[in-house]
Amino acid sequence: MKEQLMEGNEKKIREKTAGFILKFAVLVWLSAFLINPWMGRLWQKDFINYKDVFEIYFLSALVIGLIFVITSSVILKSKREIWLNLGISIFIVSVIILLDRFILLFTGLPVWKYDPDLYFRQRPNVEKTWRYVGIGIVKNQNELFKTNRYGQHDDDFPLKKESNELRGVMLGDSIACGDGLGIEDTFPQMLEQELNNRDTKFKKHQIINTGVHGYWTYQERRVMEESLIFRPDFFALGFAMNDVEEAKIFDKNYGGPGFDPFRRVFQSRSRFLGYLLNETGFGRLMINYKSRKIWMEKVKENIDSIERTARRLPSDPEMEDQWRVTLTELDKMKLIADKQGIPLVILIFPVFEQLGRKDWQNTQKMLIAYAKKRDIDYLDFTPIFEEKILAGGLSLLDKCESDSLTLECRQLAEKYYEYYTDGMHFTPESNRLVAQKLFEYLEKKGLITVKDDKIRDRRR
Repeated sequence: MKEQLMEGNEKKIREKTAGFILKFAVLVWLSAFLINPWMGRLWQKDFINYKDVFEIYFLSALVIGLIFVITSSVILKSKREIWLNLGISIFIVSVIILLDRFILLFTGLPVWKYDPDLYFRQRPNVEKTWRYVGIGIVKNQNELFKTNRYGQHDDDFPLKKESNELRGVMLGDSIACGDGLGIEDTFPQMLEQELNNRDTKFKKHQIINTGVHGYWTYQERRVMEESLIFRPDFFALGFAMNDVEEAKIFDKNYGGPGFDPFRRVFQSRSRFLGYLLNETGFGRLMINYKSRKIWMEKVKENIDSIERTARRLPSDPEMEDQWRVTLTELDKMKLIADKQGIPLVILIFPVFEQLGRKDWQNTQKMLIAYAKKRDIDYLDFTPIFEEKILAGGLSLLDKCESDSLTLECRQLAEKYYEYYTDGMHFTPESNRLVAQKLFEYLEKKGLITVKDDKIRDRRR
């Protein structure tokens, strides 16, 4: 009698537990009906930037609802206590996971994802506004940042290279990527269009933009190795003035804290821990809080590092180690290019403060001396920008130090904004200039053939 009573009580517990889980499954499926990529368009004003997390929640809710139905059925049919306890554990864990997916609806996911080797990389097939990306000064807040299947801010293209196709790989950071710009306004895309219009040597051209915000020479070298799969005919490395000390500011392997508030990524060698910190709702809450807390501190640190790199000699004790690491990575890139028989050209991109100020151009001097010694091609855009913006005159800072309201200073400032969105990143006009000079370089190297004599004469 006592055993029958206990069995009856256990059956009631199983029935109540199974019934509760089944009802919860219905609620979860109802939430999937309200929170999905189709309904989200109706009530999320900024939907384009949160489409991915709506998809994640929708799929998670469907799967978890199904798990609840199966769990409820197993609990109801099984008489063993272990299945009841296991079912309750599965229910609790699933609720926590669903809550985490729900939090993502508010935190969102950045365009960068954690990577155990590269620290971070751009997500594939992303489409978000530059305002959401939140890096640099964006003139058009609704301009789209898009990535292809490879995670590049570029149009999509097949992996297999055609027989009569020229391929070039652009390596670099936010300048190469095209900070605040649509794909069509980046210099890799402009170069590709120019090649399509004027090169008669190849029928097809693919200039691959692998630039990523915040990358420095180690990451660019690793991307160079990965990009060999595209079978490029040349590499172009965009070298920015913060490349020397970028790692020291963020990367814990080089003295940084292992957290990047601009890309909003925690660094970890463990894939599991890296996922928990960077890809979960609870992790994103912590990252967003920490990013807001130290954002301005890191902005100042980044600006100071650019000035320090520009003004101090590479032999300066404070710069020596970082220059050694940087040049070691450049040596490795040179070795890769030589081994594959692929030309490499370094594009030296100045910050605005360097223009017209020789004492601020130590980075350029170091890179040019290094390139000549290692027999690496280079294009220094410092004198090119000086001619375009300053017309050979004094820098804006020197000329307007005492009075910035003069007509000459206002005109110079307007010229500055024609080529720079901020002190470092380029406008479409600057990107057009870079594309033009790269086109001329390719022609000079014999990589392309131009038979448009009128345009050639005008360019000269």
